[in-house]
Amino acid sequence: GYKIERIRTCIKNKPMIVILDEIDLIKKPEIEAILYNLSTITHLALIIIGNSGSVFLSTDNRIRSRLNARLIGFKPYSEKELIDILKLRAEFALSAVSCREKTLKCIAHISRGDARIAVQILRNAANRADKEMSEVIGLKHIKKVDNQSDDLKREFLMERLTSHQRMLYELVRDKDEINSGELWKLYREKCCRDAIQPIAV
Repeated sequence: GYKIERIRTCIKNKPMIVILDEIDLIKKPEIEAILYNLSTITHLALIIIGNSGSVFLSTDNRIRSRLNARLIGFKPYSEKELIDILKLRAEFALSAVSCREKTLKCIAHISRGDARIAVQILRNAANRADKEMSEVIGLKHIKKVDNQSDDLKREFLMERLTSHQRMLYELVRDKDEINSGELWKLYREKCCRDAIQPIAV
């Protein structure tokens, strides 16, 4: 409430844009409270950034109708876009001769449209080349770290899960198959053991 009042005071009758990044990391009740409170402020526009539109679509109908939001989806980066991103990072962090065009093309290809993975592979390959006292990051260095790219992607995705999503993931991870009724039962039992309120859809 205090922060909302601060925003009201700052805005007065001036237009303002508020950007909420990585909103899917916030718990649903908090998201709804934030969006509702911000939607009551006149002259304020919202830009909400998340990994999925489902976060916004699962909010209360009244909040969605108040915001009258427009969803914009972004496609994965193309290889050319990834190469441009990697070039900027390489120019900033590496010596001019250490990273060749074909190296960046290879990293862009194996990153499958994910800029975070591409940058992490470049960083890991640069560290490996440095340990081997090589002046150039070669394809051999990329091959050595390529096996880690799936693990990196898994890490990034796991970081973005809520505690309940992570709990469900752990419940299904080691099972060959499980039906929804059994999963719901296991989830409720786990919540009970951990003294957590289960989320009902």
